Amino acid sequence: MISRSNLHTHTNYCDGKDSIEAIVKQAIDDNFRSLGFSGHAYAGNKIDDIGMKNSVRNTYYHEIRTMSEKYRDQITLFMGLEVDLINPIRPSFLDYTIGSIHFLPTKQGIIEIDNTPELLQEGIQMLGGDPLTLARAYYEAEVRFSRINKYEILGHFDLLTKFDETSHIFDETDKAYQTLALDAIEEIGKQGKIIELNTGAISRGYKTQPYPALFILKRIHELHLPVIISSDAHAKENLSYHFNEAEELLRSLGFTEVMELTKDHRFVPQLLK
Repeated sequence: MISRSNLHTHTNYCDGKDSIEAIVKQAIDDNFRSLGFSGHAYAGNKIDDIGMKNSVRNTYYHEIRTMSEKYRDQITLFMGLEVDLINPIRPSFLDYTIGSIHFLPTKQGIIEIDNTPELLQEGIQMLGGDPLTLARAYYEAEVRFSRINKYEILGHFDLLTKFDETSHIFDETDKAYQTLALDAIEEIGKQGKIIELNTGAISRGYKTQPYPALFILKRIHELHLPVIISSDAHAKENLSYHFNEAEELLRSLGFTEVMELTKDHRFVPQLLK
């Protein structure tokens, strides 16, 4: 396994299961070079029950700093957030942010993208009942978000497909759907974002393949866009979940490198040997 870092990590400060220190110890046991924490920033709406409120977030920052000093001889720790379109905060002291859309703002109201299949279906009905209409709104929002926010990593690009293997909400083989996704990833690529290959939905039993879908990954390779592997870990045992398979998938598509955040706070490529 080439990738010995995970920048998409959730703790019990948001919807993760484990404490920061427990996760750090697991990463050391797993021979990680580095580890980044990316707790959910509070989206600022009544339906967000996982984002960290300001007071909790400040404690989160403090604990990461404390653990970074305590374990500095064993691992490099990075401080980040996963930010959402409807409240894209960016404190200047962060090492990085991940830009994701869990809550899609529309004129009809806020649509929850990845909570439950039922809530996603309600969102589709809010927009008139056609799944393609929601897909269009989602991918247009992804492009808009990439232009207005300086996040470094694009999180789980096609998150709206989370339930497709069981609930079959979107037809990912449909040419119209694929055009929406491919046009969006090309525009986002122009903003210099690093595209996340995210294995989190596999570890939690929702999908058998990572985000983004294979046809999108092929286009990412054609566009020579940078990628980074993450597990979107919500439990310490999943820090490097499916990383070997993710690396092999990238190699099979012609990728030769993945990005990694270094001690001097630069994203640099490392070879997929």
